[in-house]
Amino acid sequence: MIIYFYIKWFLLRLAEPWHFFSFRVIHKQPGRCRQQSITVIAFLCLWLLVFFNANAQSAPNPLPAAGLASPTSLRVQYLVDSTDGLTIEQVSSPQARWQTSEDPTLILGFTPHPVWCRFTLQQAADTSRDFALEITNYYVDSLTLYQPDSLKGWSVQHSGDMIPFARRTPATRFPAFYVTVSGTRPQTFYARILASQHHSYRWQIWNQAPFMTHRLPDIERYISFALLLMLALFPLGGLLFMYRFVVLRAYSLLGLAVAASAVVGTGLSNVIFPNSPYWAHTSHYVGVAIVMPVLAYYIVRVCKLPRYMPRVVVLYQFFGGIGLLYAGLSFFVRHPYITWAIVAALCIMHISIVLTLLALYRRRIQPAFWYIISIILTSPIYAYFYGRNAGFFIGLISEETLKYPLLFSTLATPLIWVGILWEATRDRIRTAENLSLEQSRRENIQALDKLKTDFFTNVSHELRTPLTLILGPLGSVLKRQRTDGEDTRLIETAQRSARQLLKLVNEILDLSKLEAGKVAVSLRPVRLVEVARLAVANFESQAQLRNIALELNYEVEELLVLALDVKKIRHVLENLLSNAIKATPAGGTITLGVQVSPDKLLLRVSDTGRGIHPDDLPHVFDRFFQTNQPDAAVEGGTGIGLALCQEYARAMQGRLWVESQWGQGTTFFLELPLLVAPAGTEASASDPEEDMAYVPRVPAEPPVSTSGETVLVVEDNPSLRNYLLTVLQPRFKVWLAEDGQAALDLLAQATTLPSLIISDVMMPRMDGFQLLDHLKGSDAYRLIPVIMLTARADRADKLRALRIGVDDYLLKPFDEDELLARITSLLLNQKERQKHVLTEADTPTHSEEVPAPTASAEDMAWLLKLEAATLAQLGNADLTAEWLADDMAVSRRTLFREIKRLTGLTPTQYITTARFRHARQLLENREVTSIKQLASVVGFRQIKHFSISYKNQFGKSPSDYL
Repeated sequence: MIIYFYIKWFLLRLAEPWHFFSFRVIHKQPGRCRQQSITVIAFLCLWLLVFFNANAQSAPNPLPAAGLASPTSLRVQYLVDSTDGLTIEQVSSPQARWQTSEDPTLILGFTPHPVWCRFTLQQAADTSRDFALEITNYYVDSLTLYQPDSLKGWSVQHSGDMIPFARRTPATRFPAFYVTVSGTRPQTFYARILASQHHSYRWQIWNQAPFMTHRLPDIERYISFALLLMLALFPLGGLLFMYRFVVLRAYSLLGLAVAASAVVGTGLSNVIFPNSPYWAHTSHYVGVAIVMPVLAYYIVRVCKLPRYMPRVVVLYQFFGGIGLLYAGLSFFVRHPYITWAIVAALCIMHISIVLTLLALYRRRIQPAFWYIISIILTSPIYAYFYGRNAGFFIGLISEETLKYPLLFSTLATPLIWVGILWEATRDRIRTAENLSLEQSRRENIQALDKLKTDFFTNVSHELRTPLTLILGPLGSVLKRQRTDGEDTRLIETAQRSARQLLKLVNEILDLSKLEAGKVAVSLRPVRLVEVARLAVANFESQAQLRNIALELNYEVEELLVLALDVKKIRHVLENLLSNAIKATPAGGTITLGVQVSPDKLLLRVSDTGRGIHPDDLPHVFDRFFQTNQPDAAVEGGTGIGLALCQEYARAMQGRLWVESQWGQGTTFFLELPLLVAPAGTEASASDPEEDMAYVPRVPAEPPVSTSGETVLVVEDNPSLRNYLLTVLQPRFKVWLAEDGQAALDLLAQATTLPSLIISDVMMPRMDGFQLLDHLKGSDAYRLIPVIMLTARADRADKLRALRIGVDDYLLKPFDEDELLARITSLLLNQKERQKHVLTEADTPTHSEEVPAPTASAEDMAWLLKLEAATLAQLGNADLTAEWLADDMAVSRRTLFREIKRLTGLTPTQYITTARFRHARQLLENREVTSIKQLASVVGFRQIKHFSISYKNQFGKSPSDYL
């Protein structure tokens, strides 16, 4: 526009020369004359500069007479078409401003505009020869060559990626043309180049014959393709056979992505898609873009960024997302600015990789050499290559020079792959060795812990027998004691101590059950403040005796918590309060606080005692831990209470912890999830099961007279044998045997059979299970009722005895009245069976001894079927004899007759007995958590009636189990 303005202005002034050179104007208006003179001189200088520059041609490229057997670079001039609309006439006019490149390789950086090139060829001989022009850039979208033609003005040829490979002449990966140069007169060629990626290329000229010999077969193409395919087998094998190695998997993905990118990025995409420029272009863009996410994944894995630099992971996730986004856009959009963005991101990513490695080494974190050697070989090269093409900095290294390090990094792929495999294998072996060592240590610790727990569990089982011998006689003496004398108080003290010991034994057993996950949590609405008040009340007298202030602090009086286990909460609070009283001196204070937050419940027990020594504080919840501090003002304990409390807290989805200052006091915190009950919800502060199961205590009914019945006691402990003899002898004849083998010998020698057998489980020579199996497998002994009396409370032991056919299973220590009630019930049922199993001719009179009846195999099978049908419907409160008759496919009369004949019971009595027996099994196995649940399972609607009936049947209330 400036040139056009000055030309117009100069022509107007030439039309009026008298104004231009008028003396009057110069004389009268000297300032304006000087301004016009300066303008004219400046215009002339500018016009001369433009004229000489526009006509300045590049030096001709001489073509030797001998020909060009190999490619020779050409010196070119270039012009960037910022208007995107210049024609050949405009760029070939003298006004076009061309620039000269000092380097044969023209590197313009990224530009979205077309670039025009011109070069001049001149022969030394006056002949006509054929040449091949070639541009060394695979990524040229469109290339148009203009050659002067005396007839047509311009001879035009087209090449580039937008022309199908199959239609190119010549068909080579690099855009090329055949041209003919005649005479010695210089000939200037023009070329319009459009490249959406980057403008970096060099013009070369060949003689046509050697060009066709070397370029058209394209041996380099096949070699490159075969080499890349062969190298791709390594990462492919890594993915197929060694996918578990994380680093090798990441490098294999990177190797495949780089190989695919190299195939489509070195011009082979046109060979793969010879008739589709769209897919040739798209595959190339996708191949370049896919390198970014796999490279980011590789860097994150080999450098372990999630562990050492977690914030940097987001950066590489961003780079990977850009690559995937560009890969998707490549199918629909090909805008030069999008291409520039991906090239810039790829360059920045490579620079970030180098910075990441430097940051890791600065932190003294050194990834394995083979993990980063590929990055060291390729990242600087690619960063330079893409940064130069994007125009970030001037390129100083030629394409030919870059080719060699790139080739070396590619050929090093197998070596790097093997090195990574070796490094990964070594790391895996080290990890396996460390894990094995750690596992061995953990197993040793667990084995020692289990050995310790099993030891105390076994000791606890053994303690049940002496506790039985202690509590049983003490209870018998207290029943006969009529006065409240000194002896009575001493016996009551001994009884309380024995019960405390039994509580400790039960804690040890509960701890082992918690380990096995066999202790259920019974959650129900609870009036929490009342629970805390009752826990404090239990220790008020003890605190008063020691002159300790015991306080209860709470924020909400009527706090109804919807889901808490009352028993476990009370156990934890009582344990913490008991420890606090032991640790607090006279004049101290103990506070139980209840705090409520929107979603948490916090119970706090604090004292003003001496506190816990800092060395002991981390171990207070360890099992069986004992302090070693000689001056610790804490009474010694078993180390079980706090460990059990912590397990209870975990079972209730809470946590228990302690804070203590040596010499200032201790505070225990119990945090539990809070779910507040809605208004109107009924809750209890005491044990709900005990409330529902409570019935007035009635005097024990005297046992039914069974004088003359014989009971065989099989027990290896002499003291317990004597105690059982003392309990049973007033009512029964008692036979004694020290183990199972002695019992069988006694039965074999006896002329009559005992009416009932009481057997221990753990005995020498032959244990209780072996004895039971022998009895139930013998036609002579299988109908004799058997009661297992044992300290083995495990569910597996009970189920094993029940499967063999035990009639009752009673745990030590047992209640004397309960044992007598169970014996009486079994003997009465046995007598009823005998009356209906024996025929009238064989029916014995009421003699002292009754031979044991036998039943056929068919009868036993029928009874088993009846038992299975009954157990399946026990939860149905409306279960009747009619239903059983239909299920057994017999009439009601037949059902009544067969049950009466085989069991001595009516169908209704049989159903009721089955309900109670199943209820006892559920209670002893701790499979229910409330009386209400138990009654529902066995088909009782009225809970109080069920509790009273159960106690009358077995001499023990269901709440005693819970």
